[in-house]
Amino acid sequence: MDMDGLTKDFESGYTDIDEDTSNKIKFQLNNCSNSNIDEKAAEFRKILKDERLIQFFGKHIVYRRVPTENNFHTLFIQLATKINKRELFQIMIKDSFLILNQMIDNDRYNNYIASQPENKKSKVEINKSNMKNLAVWVGLITLARNKPITIRDIDLKGILLEAYEN
Repeated sequence: MDMDGLTKDFESGYTDIDEDTSNKIKFQLNNCSNSNIDEKAAEFRKILKDERLIQFFGKHIVYRRVPTENNFHTLFIQLATKINKRELFQIMIKDSFLILNQMIDNDRYNNYIASQPENKKSKVEINKSNMKNLAVWVGLITLARNKPITIRDIDLKGILLEAYEN
């Protein structure tokens, strides 16, 4: 599954959120910078009143912004910290690992298909820069904040052994 497929899965789960609220969240996020982060955080605290909107906001950052906007990772973390909703980080961490695991599994499948004699070149190729950006993001929201990465989240040892064997 590529990023487009993951993004469509994310968007289909939030059809109940009205377009005005969705657009307001996206607009505020687009206009957020280091110079106005405090006022944007205050605006987001007003918008993100219920659990469903907090989930949408966290998933929007992880699914839409993080894979492509690696220059803003620290800004997103600072914003989430200033919004001060504990469940926001939990949502972002859980979904980041979910996406990263799906991308790793997809990469394994693509490598298997490409190794078959009849498929010298794989037509389906995972976007390595998106995977790298997600991996950096996972490090920033976990290890950089003194949060552990457990084997339940991602099997780093297994991935390293698999890479060594190949």
